[in-house]
Amino acid sequence: MTIKNLLKNISCGALLCTAVMAMPALTPQAEARPEFIMFANSTDLRFFNLFQGSDPQTHQKGPNQTWVEALPVDGFVLSQPMSDCYNGSCGSDVVLNFATVYGSANNNNGWLKPFVDNNFTKRGHSYFQVNLKDMGDPIVSDWTAILNNFTTIALAAKAAGLEGIFFDDELVNDNQFFRYPGNLLQLAPGRIAPTDTKRGNAAYYQDLAKYQAAFRNRGRDVMNRLQLAYPGIKVIFAHGPTASEPRMPRVISYGMSEVMTGYFFTGMLNAVRPGAKMVDGGEFYGPRSVADFAYEFNWRQAGMLGKGAFGFPVFNSSLISKSSALTWSTKVGFGNGIFDEPTCPAAQVSCITPADKSIPMTPAIMQDTLVNALRASNSTVWYYSDESGTPGRNYAVPTGAGVTQPWIDAMRNALNLVP
Repeated sequence: MTIKNLLKNISCGALLCTAVMAMPALTPQAEARPEFIMFANSTDLRFFNLFQGSDPQTHQKGPNQTWVEALPVDGFVLSQPMSDCYNGSCGSDVVLNFATVYGSANNNNGWLKPFVDNNFTKRGHSYFQVNLKDMGDPIVSDWTAILNNFTTIALAAKAAGLEGIFFDDELVNDNQFFRYPGNLLQLAPGRIAPTDTKRGNAAYYQDLAKYQAAFRNRGRDVMNRLQLAYPGIKVIFAHGPTASEPRMPRVISYGMSEVMTGYFFTGMLNAVRPGAKMVDGGEFYGPRSVADFAYEFNWRQAGMLGKGAFGFPVFNSSLISKSSALTWSTKVGFGNGIFDEPTCPAAQVSCITPADKSIPMTPAIMQDTLVNALRASNSTVWYYSDESGTPGRNYAVPTGAGVTQPWIDAMRNALNLVP
């Protein structure tokens, strides 16, 4: 598809889109250590308190922006209303408009333009969060609008000077997009649809291998669109391809061949052109020690290729092709996720009550954990804080009103220990 034809299909004026595509992307400063970013953890731009005064469209610099920019992080994962593609649907019934996602000279209601208007200094290491959910069946659904939406997202991220996109692909609650059969609707020949087409027995559906191939193809399509709009884009998956590998050691997490995340990821990876980057974000949360992080890093980088590296088993991988295996460690970046709450051992089935969460977390533990995570990453370490888990732990507002200083000191100390 040519750029000219592409511009006819997305909700963006041709002149504006052409100008954005021609813009040089911001190049983040080279870091001696992996970049360290934080989830903004808010539903809109009020995270930075940019909308002040009686007119919310003035985009005045808010009193918290200085505080936020002084936090010891390189950038942020920006959660905006469109992260859920309007109430959770990223499907063909939604059309994302560039003027809404980014903004324009005549529209100050865009979600990203205030970061540019206020010269937010950490844009170059920031990412636009997109929750991958309810995007339709990869075999029978029409993905035209979905792919156009990804183009719009990439254009907006580039225009705002962001480094890329952060995909939240977690299988929680109503988000079963990447689970087979889950939301997948293609019936096997001669089968009658069950009453619940989203939660039916897998026997009613096409072969698992057909869906694995279909998700791989859709991943390729998405990456091609992202790069067409934003060459050099960086894409982070919270849960990387390991989620689809059933041989993943249970002490790290769980993997199932019925989870399509890995096939979508590898499809995107196969389409990566020079300059773009794919990152396995490493959302495990349980590792603490040097040995913990080394073990899961070695598994993701080499063990899951099935070659017997580092004492992991030898097997034939249906997820990673032989040609992909040859360049796996150089084409994929490996990051780590940090959660500032107690959590559960990966092998534990229940992780609901405080009693289940036997792996503790304090500022001192977090400092050591962050040091170890940074040393076991070749790309990005990201930090997640759930305000609902600890009321008042809001890093977006100054100490006293939000997070306590020991947590910020722990982050700063960790970064000082990793040159």
